[in-house]
Parts: sequence; structure tokens; C-alpha cells
Amino acid sequence: MAKAKQYLRVQVGDAMYLFPGATGYAIEQRENLSVDDISGPIAAWRTVRGRRLPAYSLDAALRPTRRADWQRAVFIESASGEGAGFVVDDVHMLPEDEAAVTSFEPLGPPPTPAGHVFAGAWQQGTTPGMGEVEQRRATAGMPEVEQRMERLPEQPSKRVVLVFDPRALVAYLQSLGGA
Repeated sequence: MAKAKQYLRVQVGDAMYLFPGATGYAIEQRENLSVDDISGPIAAWRTVRGRRLPAYSLDAALRPTRRADWQRAVFIESASGEGAGFVVDDVHMLPEDEAAVTSFEPLGPPPTPAGHVFAGAWQQGTTPGMGEVEQRRATAGMPEVEQRMERLPEQPSKRVVLVFDPRALVAYLQSLGGA
């Protein structure tokens, strides 16, 4: 069982997202799902206590797309007993002390009656600073500057990973239709 301070990291295409650890979710392998009766944005179905829950096929920007190369789906349980899921490329539980999430409210009106799909953000990672090639391009035609330039050290770079609001995500998935 995930703890409230843990997060589930999911990868969809080249994008990463987080689920709060206290979220009710299930991770299913493709072979445990029904892929026979699929249409529209639905990639598969999960049967739970006689109910079928859809798994939607999304791209990195969470837009419906057809994908054949997926292996897992994450299903979110809703309070009403309904739920929905989507296919993912990778899933990992982050250690309790790895993610420091802050609240985040996107601009504009919420896309679902349940609110915005994202409720938090996590800033992580570092990327290299300006390398020699970039320095030389920036100082082209200035030989005296080029002679004094040294490689810059690594500079911190904030990579933002958005955190889902599970209730709003279920509402968004259900709005895609096909179920």
C-alpha cells in the first residue's frame, strides 16, 4: 500500500506525471486486459466485479491517440465505484523522500466539472551548463573573449513534473467517450 507522501511516477510517451500515493489505483499488464472489443480512444478494458473499466490511449499531452506499443495501464478508482484508466509506457513508485510536491493551479477554466486535471508540481533534476560549442558560437568574432572562456559548471535546471488530481483525471478520461 502506498503512503500519502509517496508518489507513483508514470511515463506516457516522453512525458512524466505523478499520482499522489494515497490515490486508489491499480496497475495492470496488457495481457490481463481485454483488447478485443475496443473502439475510438479506448485501448483496452479491465473487468472488476462485473463492471468494465476503459483504458484510454493517450499521447504525452494527454490527447487521445491510437497506440499499439503499450504494455501497462493505470486505472484510477472513483468514489462512485466507476473509474477509468490510461495506457502508460513506464510506472515506478518514488521513495517517500524523493519528491517534494507543491500545490499548482493551472490558468484558465477547469476542463472538467471535477476541476483541473493537475493539482501539484514537482521540480526535479539538473542539466549541463553551456558547453564549449555553445560558448564558441556565442562569442564568435570576439577572439579575446574566446581565449578567456572556460567550460561552465553544471547549472541546476528545474524540470517540472505535474501531479494529477485523480478525481478530475477520471472525469477527463470519461469525457473522451467510447465507454
